[in-house]
Amino acid sequence: LPYLIDGTHKITQSNAILRYIARKHNLCGESEKEQIREDILENQFMQLAKLCYDPDFEKLKPEYLQALPEMLKLYSQFLGKQPWFLGDKGLEKISAYMKSSRFLPRPVFTKMAVWGNK
Repeated sequence: LPYLIDGTHKITQSNAILRYIARKHNLCGESEKEQIREDILENQFMQLAKLCYDPDFEKLKPEYLQALPEMLKLYSQFLGKQPWFLGDKGLEKISAYMKSSRFLPRPVFTKMAVWGNK
């Protein structure tokens, strides 16, 4: 079970931890519209994560891959002409981190997840 202790705050559950960190560092959507889009994207991601962790991943994968082109089309429509899924601000500090030697360019999940068909 993932957990985070930050001062007097003791937080469990991946999404609760992610939301806490995002709020703490002002990375959440600022307007109600952005927050709604954030909720939609979070749930879309959770559906994918659920698939990756499913013991029947290999059985479920063909149906997912068949639906993927339409799903990507919907993501493209959802994005529209915006530069980002949420808001219009770039995240300079995150960009700098991703260019640094500290960035780990791979999934940071447990061995339970199925990555690369392994």
